[in-house]
Amino acid sequence: MPSPTPMPPTNAPAACALVEGVEMYVARLGDGYIVKRMPDTGSHHAPDCPSYEPPAEFSGLGQVLGSAITEDPATGETTLRLDFPLTKMPGRSVTPPAGGNSDSVSSTGNKLSLRGLLHYLWDQPS
Repeated sequence: MPSPTPMPPTNAPAACALVEGVEMYVARLGDGYIVKRMPDTGSHHAPDCPSYEPPAEFSGLGQVLGSAITEDPATGETTLRLDFPLTKMPGRSVTPPAGGNSDSVSSTGNKLSLRGLLHYLWDQPS
């Protein structure tokens, strides 16, 4: 009977949970393995942990989850509703948002702005 192959070391911290251990899993990536956090457990990790993710209500994600961003756990598919076209048609002009430029992102929750989309893509794991 062959002996089990030891898992190669990872860069995952041994204890990055706030109070007690947080369930994680091992995923195969190419020829190696990585330790990943379980879905929706990012806020249970310590802020200095690489697996940490702020709660949705603090990051602004809570405003758009379920309306502008919908996730299907069965298929793993995420649908994004945008408030701008992905293609530019000749003869169509884009109306600038009222109030001009802003340093913050706000949303009614129905659709993602370009800035909201970029924030979402930046924060999502690859």
